[in-house]
Amino acid sequence: MKKLYKKLEDGRLQYAEYWLNQNKITLHTGEVGKKGHIEIFSDYKSEEEFEEQFNNMFSPFGYKPLNNICWIVVQYSIKSIEIKEEIGKLKDRVINCLNNEIGWLGLGYVDGYDIGKQMCMDAEFVLNIFCVVVDKNIGLKTINDILKKNKLNYEQVRIASRENHEDDYVLQYSFDKNEDTFFL
Repeated sequence: MKKLYKKLEDGRLQYAEYWLNQNKITLHTGEVGKKGHIEIFSDYKSEEEFEEQFNNMFSPFGYKPLNNICWIVVQYSIKSIEIKEEIGKLKDRVINCLNNEIGWLGLGYVDGYDIGKQMCMDAEFVLNIFCVVVDKNIGLKTINDILKKNKLNYEQVRIASRENHEDDYVLQYSFDKNEDTFFL
């Protein structure tokens, strides 16, 4: 898989990406935050040859890899670590929904998860799901919408973000309106 991005003068971001699946290459292009267009290629000699063709199609028009990313963590409070099956089902549902939707919007992907106690004095058990997105504002709105639309326990979630160059996550949303800090 390879992804390239182009920032337009008005601030919007366009993407072009491809991946190999069952001896076919899928080319996916569009504007970040909107469903893109796909083309399927089956008549290529090698992935290396297609990658060169891909670079020749998009690089001359200003598309390039994007290094400035944002991390968004979706955090669920867990009553007990003992309910592993329930936690596993929630984790799988959230990861599948997020990966599917933010991927098709050219926005990013789920990078992983962890389950354990928060790193603070009043530690509670939490499930953290980490997403990498290329646009923080679109990412936060989209992730909020996905969690609500798919009924993924939105009433129990905290969402925080961290720009690539920052050390700490900043709370963006909490089910507890009195919360103003975030702990992993």
